[in-house]
Amino acid sequence: MINRDFALLRAAWDGWDGVDPLPDLRGAAQMLAGSVWPAPPPPRIRGQLHMQVKPALKSLTIPLLVDLRAALRASGRTGHVTAWAQTLLVVCEVRRTTLKQRLAVGDLSAEDLQIKFHLLVLFFLEYFSDSQDGRFVNLALKLLDQRWVLSTDNARRQVAGQQPPTTTAMLALTVHMLVEHAVAEMSTPKYRPSVCLNCTDRIRSVPNEVRRLDSQGKHVIVFSPNRYGLYTLAVTQLLLQAGVRVDAIVVRKLLNPWRMVTEFRRDGIRLLKKIWRKFFLRRRAYVPREYPTLPDLLARIGVTESSVDALAARHGIPVVYCTTLNEPRVHAALDQYRPDLVVFAGGGIVGDETLRRAGAGVVNCHMGQLPQYRGMDVVEWPLIENHHDDIGFTVHFMAHGIDTGDILGIFPVDGTLARTVYEYREKFEPLMAVAIADTVVGHLDGQFERRPQRLEDGKQYFIVHPRLYRMLEDRYVQSVAQVDTAPSTAPPTSVTRR
Repeated sequence: MINRDFALLRAAWDGWDGVDPLPDLRGAAQMLAGSVWPAPPPPRIRGQLHMQVKPALKSLTIPLLVDLRAALRASGRTGHVTAWAQTLLVVCEVRRTTLKQRLAVGDLSAEDLQIKFHLLVLFFLEYFSDSQDGRFVNLALKLLDQRWVLSTDNARRQVAGQQPPTTTAMLALTVHMLVEHAVAEMSTPKYRPSVCLNCTDRIRSVPNEVRRLDSQGKHVIVFSPNRYGLYTLAVTQLLLQAGVRVDAIVVRKLLNPWRMVTEFRRDGIRLLKKIWRKFFLRRRAYVPREYPTLPDLLARIGVTESSVDALAARHGIPVVYCTTLNEPRVHAALDQYRPDLVVFAGGGIVGDETLRRAGAGVVNCHMGQLPQYRGMDVVEWPLIENHHDDIGFTVHFMAHGIDTGDILGIFPVDGTLARTVYEYREKFEPLMAVAIADTVVGHLDGQFERRPQRLEDGKQYFIVHPRLYRMLEDRYVQSVAQVDTAPSTAPPTSVTRR
């Protein structure tokens, strides 16, 4: 398929007598197909537009994109080029559903809008080629899924059938071909972008039990994402058994239209599966495994209740319902109880005003090793990047920003007995509940100090595109099968699948 597309692309270029407005597209196609077709040198950068304008999507123009791509080819990832790439990555991920309107500034024609869009995606793909940062390929796949974008089939038909072909069709076909090349590159074991781990002194093993609190009078408040949260039940019970006083549990309401809209924008169709599992199936969503699951932990610590309300009633703990964790009733509860700290079991973004009222702060357990893996799907991304030794979770204080707060502890998790990526994630849940409770107790007793992160040591990751997830799942399942069939000198129970 790729060779046929390239043949069409080359034929179109050979038959085009007009002025080439994008002279380095040939180099992009050459990189994909491995052809000896010579690429012209990068054009001279005259205005250095990318250095004169502050990085922002609203400032993006076609000349600026051409300038950015030329600068990347001429000098690599300079400070200004990187600043543009990182800014555009985050904005396009967050504002993806409205990208068409945001790009169509200055009364662009329909064709110019397509050109501007595909130049933007081409810049992302070329930046990936230079940096090996798979987040840019992930975003390119998401952007190309949009209905208003010229599809591969339409671009191929236009290139094959029009003489001369339109710039839009040529550009679109090149972009689609480069995406195929990038996905193929990411699917190999050789794909291993560099990461930085500067918090090795905070790496600890997950304890089997939560330590007892030695200090007297320490008390906390627990934040919960909903009244049926199994993770909330486990964390609350573990804290109580350790001797911590839980003053109140703040629970977000389920019937919240704004919450549904914002979470659907973030999670997409995955939100429906999440709702079905967490709100309807609950413990029935779990099946017996070779490793402990969250219901196994709840049974071990004696939690039989199915809701936060029921557990709170058994222990005489007030429950405060809220729409968000940043509204006056939450602030009033924090002002009333003045906890030593708040334990976050979920519930969305915590604003600055809530953080200021939370005693020493809000402690969260992030399903990724910080500082290098911030954001979403941070179990999947180390697997995609072949950094199997960097899979784990972090107990940290929340701060203004995504997973940027001070670190209390980092806990590696291996893939032993997990036969799929989904099972790997499932294995995290009971370990995280025990680790956050134990770390909170240790911090209240003055045993664990908080350590600031360096933002430059990590990246913010986003939800993995379904195509990359399928690639990852296939690769992971194959690796498990190879372990199962390989001769082993160790007992079966000690085999670690990575």
